[in-house]
Amino acid sequence: MQLQKSVNRWLPDEKVMVLEKESDALMVLRRIGSQKQRRVIQRERRPHLLAEQVEFVPDPENSSVGTVKMTGYLRGQILSVNSLVHIPGWGDYQMRQIDSPGDPHSLGNSRGDMQEYKVLAVADPSKQESLERENVPDPMDAEQTWPTEEEMAEAEERIKRVKRVPAGMSDYQAAWIPDCDAEEVEGEEDEDDDDDMECDEAQSEEDSDGEGSEDAETMTVT
Repeated sequence: MQLQKSVNRWLPDEKVMVLEKESDALMVLRRIGSQKQRRVIQRERRPHLLAEQVEFVPDPENSSVGTVKMTGYLRGQILSVNSLVHIPGWGDYQMRQIDSPGDPHSLGNSRGDMQEYKVLAVADPSKQESLERENVPDPMDAEQTWPTEEEMAEAEERIKRVKRVPAGMSDYQAAWIPDCDAEEVEGEEDEDDDDDMECDEAQSEEDSDGEGSEDAETMTVT
């Protein structure tokens, strides 16, 4: 019972069966035969093969490299000869071709298909996936270009607009004032002191003339 409680803690849907008699062993075999294989979604989305036969053919010029021949039943999705295959513990490799050696366990009475050998697909070097895992760094990637003299001159010669807005109005509210109500003033941002004095005097005269009007301030919008 203690073992049953320990198993139920991690595997609540599983059941522990006791083997005391031969009939219990038959019950276990019957239960194993009636079990359904659970689908592994990650595995079903990709082609996979459990190799029944593995043969390594060394290269005549260099025995440290060669070709690996694997024979087995392919399951899952369709396998492209131009894609990469992953061998657990060894890494990724390119395929040269896919062959069909025939089914050695044919269900039919005829064994003629067993001897047939077909080449199903041959890899195309122009379409094969590369074995490179990292991109080659580009020294000019994200390179920032310095503005030209013409662009800098245009930025300095931009026309400034002076808008008279009510006092306390924010920049967002001032942006909604039509441009036709703004005065266009040509020149640089830093003006001479004499020009500043003239503008202040003109502004004070306008304020004195409109005594009954609403308070306003000026805002420069570029």
